[in-house]
Amino acid sequence: MAAAVCAASPAPHLPGRDLEGAAALSPADAGLVLDEPSVENGSAAAAARAEAGACAAPMIRTDGGRGGTGSRTWGSAKVLGRALLASLPAPSAGGQVLELGAGTGELAISLGQAGWRNIVATDGEPAVVRNMKYNVQANKMGHAVRCVRWDWADPAPKGIDLENIDLCVGSDLVYYDREHSALAALLARVLAARSCAASPGAAERH
Repeated sequence: MAAAVCAASPAPHLPGRDLEGAAALSPADAGLVLDEPSVENGSAAAAARAEAGACAAPMIRTDGGRGGTGSRTWGSAKVLGRALLASLPAPSAGGQVLELGAGTGELAISLGQAGWRNIVATDGEPAVVRNMKYNVQANKMGHAVRCVRWDWADPAPKGIDLENIDLCVGSDLVYYDREHSALAALLARVLAARSCAASPGAAERH
């Protein structure tokens, strides 16, 4: 199984235009080469998943701004969620879905409501993670989504096995340029771990 990274670029908030201005972050933007996951574009199953996800809008609480940019759901998270549900089957039972910069947790919750499991939603701000946990429990998604604090400069927290990541997703991950290098380094770590897991003897060569 290949690790895939999907991201949406930050877009300024304009009233009434939350779902516009989202664009895909290409692998070249982070200097990475990603394997293409298998998709079911145009299939009845994909359409059904997208419709199910669209109908089950999560109940989301903001934290009154205490978490900064992570205290609200940005428009491209909704766009990314719809795209994932429309184009990808749920990951295998044994793998993990890792969300970076999960904020309110709305994307992870939406995936969980559509039947995805073993989702680990992460963020670096303690206040954001506390609010995210509240939202996960309020939507009764504790069986599908686990909330974890993770500063990108730190090793992977307990319970996150980088070699077992089937899919790594994120939207509106950075607000300032200074975070770009940390994000690119973390994505490279995820891909390197998956590469070692997929290639016999790769760990010894590294």
